[in-house]
Amino acid sequence: KEDIRNWFLLGFLAKMQNTIFIKRKNYKTLENLNSINKELDNKSAIVLFPEGTTNTGKKVLNFKSSLFNLFEKNNTLRLQNFSLCYTHVNNMPIDNRTRPQISWYGDMNIINHLSNFLKLSCVNATIVFHPMLPTKGLDRKSISTSSIKQVKKGINLAFKNA
Repeated sequence: KEDIRNWFLLGFLAKMQNTIFIKRKNYKTLENLNSINKELDNKSAIVLFPEGTTNTGKKVLNFKSSLFNLFEKNNTLRLQNFSLCYTHVNNMPIDNRTRPQISWYGDMNIINHLSNFLKLSCVNATIVFHPMLPTKGLDRKSISTSSIKQVKKGINLAFKNA
């Protein structure tokens, strides 16, 4: 989100990796899409986080379909979803008690959260890469729905295999 640009350290790190800062207001969607298309014109790979906010990580939130408009308008883009799943904290399966040690959400203080996170000896994460999702002829809402189905399936697979 746009606010992160001015955050101490995290804003600097985000700028260093060419983050496209998104303005979350609905009326800014076209401006956001233009920023992303500019990067795509430079042949950059783009990672979208379509949930649009943070949460406990206990479930996948609904995706914001507006950014999937990119695929509706451009048949040369390829979409590959992935699922990122944290499975263990200090070699113990993640549960409701340990989840806040990893997930930053709500009104948590970022500095305190990072300080506590860095005290953990081990955090296991599984990434499941999904097959390319065909988008030709689909509207943004259909693409969004197919994407969230893939991501949820990957999260379930990651927990089952953990």
